This record gives sequence, structure tokens and C-alpha cells, in this order.
Amino acid sequence: MRTARAMAAADPEKAAKWSAALPMGKDPSDPYPGVRQTVEMWAKTAPEEMARWVESNRSSPCRDSAVAGIVNYYVRAGDSETARTWAQTVQSGTIRQSLPPTLWDPPQGQEP
Repeated sequence: MRTARAMAAADPEKAAKWSAALPMGKDPSDPYPGVRQTVEMWAKTAPEEMARWVESNRSSPCRDSAVAGIVNYYVRAGDSETARTWAQTVQSGTIRQSLPPTLWDPPQGQEP
């Protein structure tokens, strides 16, 4: 992970591509942790470029991990609506379950 973080600081797209080429990890809720972390870091500096990269990799097996990074970034930034919009695109049930549960709850004051 340190390599991905260091690479992400210098060239986030290169780091994301490199991380995506690594073998899948053992944790089904975070199968591509390097991709998730890289995307999360990338969102801080260039969210539009990061989103374009994720969207251009729709068929990639690491896409859901990348989206988890986006969701984590927006949750921490206080933008739950954008986080929820991205979270709804996650296909993996295991990764969806690892996302903050508040994304799936109805907004306060509204009935389910």
C-alpha cells in the first residue's frame, strides 16, 4: 500500500492503473485496497479526473473498489448525496455492505 500511496501523490492515474493490475486481495469487502486508497487520495486533488477514470473503467473488476474510495472520500467531505449516488452503482454486495450504513438509511425525518 505504501507504494500505491507514494505513486498516487505523484501521478494518481498511473497509481490507479498499477494498483488495478495487482492480484485481487483476500478481503472480499476490499478486494483492491490499492485502487480504493488511490482513488480516495485522487479525489482530494482532482475529483473530475478521478471520476472520469473510474467511469472509463466500468467493466474493470476493480471498479467497485474504486467506487468505494469515491464514497469514502465524499462521506468524509460531508457530501452524503454524492456519496450515495456513487454507492448505488456498486455491484458487489460484499463491498456495498462495507460502505457506511447511513448511505442506505432514509434521510432523517422521512419515512422508509
